[in-house]
Amino acid sequence: AGLAAAVAASRAGADTVILEKNGCFGGVITACGMETLGWYRYEGARNDSEGIGREMERLAETLGASTPWPYNDSPALDTERFKIIADELLRAARVRCYLHCLAVEVILDQETRTTASAPTVVRGVVTESKSGRQFIRAARVVDCTGDGDVAHRAGCPYTSVAVER
Repeated sequence: AGLAAAVAASRAGADTVILEKNGCFGGVITACGMETLGWYRYEGARNDSEGIGREMERLAETLGASTPWPYNDSPALDTERFKIIADELLRAARVRCYLHCLAVEVILDQETRTTASAPTVVRGVVTESKSGRQFIRAARVVDCTGDGDVAHRAGCPYTSVAVER
């Protein structure tokens, strides 16, 4: 989600930064390998999807970074080759990239709130990496951590499910 969100935001004209806790971009695709973004290829699903996900699939096919998936019409993405694709998509979109970097705190703008029930606005994140602690100011923050880490630190409501369930 983070890769697509960053590329889309930058293409739309936003000055975009992407943070990644690991040493490569692409999330689950490059961390452990997976079938492609082809959820829409399953029986009963509409097959008219386009956008950045489909663009990534086509690029992977063109560069030999996918093989046929045995269970449906989706290609399986090659984790190592997809790292190159992710880097190229971000470079071409002129996204500022930070690897081995975690958002550890959020900066909230509570002064613009007009009432106690008005939403608090996230104005940036504090990060930690081998470069130390840094602050990234942002007009918008998109949390694609997978666990809602940034949203949690901003005080957004959520539901926890007991481990036993």
